[in-house]
Amino acid sequence: MASEIIVQHQQLEYNAEENISKSSNIYDVSVQNMAPNMDALQILEPVRQKLASIEAERIISVIEKTIDKIEIVTLIPYIINNLDRFSVGLGLELTCALREHDRLEKHLDFAFSRLFNVNIPAEASENSIHKIKMEEKKQDIQILQQAFGTSVKNILRLFKGNPSACQIIQSECHARSRTCVDLILVLMELRDFVFERLLIPPNEAKEKFEYVQKIIKRDKQNTEITATLEAELTQAIQNKENERKYKIETEIENWIQKYDADLQEKQDEYENLFKKYNDETVLLFELEQKIGTLEPEYTQIVEERKIKEEKKKAKEHQTFLMGKAAITIQSFWKGYKVRQLMKALKKKKKGKGKKKK
Repeated sequence: MASEIIVQHQQLEYNAEENISKSSNIYDVSVQNMAPNMDALQILEPVRQKLASIEAERIISVIEKTIDKIEIVTLIPYIINNLDRFSVGLGLELTCALREHDRLEKHLDFAFSRLFNVNIPAEASENSIHKIKMEEKKQDIQILQQAFGTSVKNILRLFKGNPSACQIIQSECHARSRTCVDLILVLMELRDFVFERLLIPPNEAKEKFEYVQKIIKRDKQNTEITATLEAELTQAIQNKENERKYKIETEIENWIQKYDADLQEKQDEYENLFKKYNDETVLLFELEQKIGTLEPEYTQIVEERKIKEEKKKAKEHQTFLMGKAAITIQSFWKGYKVRQLMKALKKKKKGKGKKKK
């Protein structure tokens, strides 16, 4: 039996080497026929799109199965918390297994809490009886851990034999935590990376490595050339800036000289104005002194004029009143005279009337 296995293994290795040699020949021809300006990423891509050996397929299969199992395991806590909703679709056997798994998990949590949350006095930690009890608790935890692992394997086996249950939980992928999602994504990236590496045979990998080294060397040369050009550009920019700076400094110096000249002109003008201001201030002081001496006389004259004006107005008012009074008296006298004349005329008329009768 062992000899048959060895022979099969040698046959598989021979087939794998033959496939690798064929793919490498195809790669050599394709590389030779490539245009010199072809994209480097296209050259680095694998020529083959399928795995050439059973071992490679087994490796990818192991990774894919691991991803499938992790996708199921990361949903177990959510399924247990919602077991009443999933129990019909999962079936009796899988439901019982999940409940047993939940029970083991609670026992394991309780055992850990008893082990780590107990305050141990210093004297008791040295007691051999206490050490024996601690060892027994650790052994219990190890037994529970083994049972927990076996329970997980049993659940995965039951899910594998129940495709409908797998379809039911696939729709609950949103229930995973962010850490679990990141783990699955990392494993998927690992699967793609391993798959790409397994597509490349050793000869092809060596040639691609040499090609990458050439690209790196060329990139290094280009980097050095770029650095030299950047240094020259920096120097040219610095020279140009020094020339912009010299021109600016010259222009600033001219502006400063012009500013000094204008400032001196304004200073002379200010001094002349200040001198005129002082002279006018002295003249104003003298005038204020004269005004101070003439002010009493002016006040007296104004007062006398005011008194004369008031007397004149009073006299004119008195004259006006006297004229008005004279006019009133004259009018009254004229009226009186008219009334007296009218009375005399009435008497005369009455006397004439009596005589006619």
